[in-house]
Amino acid sequence: MYTLHKSVLDIEDQIDVAIIIVPAKYAPQTMEQCGKKGIKNVIVTTGGFSEIGEAGVKLQQQMYDYMEEYSINVVGPNCLGLYAPSLGYDTMFLPENKLKRPKPGKVSISTQSGAFGAAFIDQLSRLGTGKWVSKFISYGNASDINEADCIEYIGEDPGTKMVLIYIEDFKDGS
Repeated sequence: MYTLHKSVLDIEDQIDVAIIIVPAKYAPQTMEQCGKKGIKNVIVTTGGFSEIGEAGVKLQQQMYDYMEEYSINVVGPNCLGLYAPSLGYDTMFLPENKLKRPKPGKVSISTQSGAFGAAFIDQLSRLGTGKWVSKFISYGNASDINEADCIEYIGEDPGTKMVLIYIEDFKDGS
């Protein structure tokens, strides 16, 4: 049974990870609520930020201000989410009937593009035994967690033997 809440602040339990999927204009205030709630890890799948121009850049900056104020780690915005089948972790917003999920394997995927990421996931789920994915990270606009962070994380994953990366630009190579 699921319980709906108007705000994350209304939830009594401690929350490890929040996924923001509201329209972009509400995302900054939702990020602020996550910060006030003490949530330190957020995935923002919502699009409509820096990828659309000046108005989106402003919204993304508002979210970034709350990320900094409350020390929140963020994947996204404008991302597909995370998938680690051996951990039972799936935050991708597309249901399995729209995007098949590969079974646990040795390939880790890091992608800026959700569309490319979905294509990779879909193809791997149909290839051979379908046992392919160790970790999948779609990081979108990389407002916090970026391509360098993803590559470092995947590089330290003992379950990863092959890496598939789609990068549109490299913001920080250090």
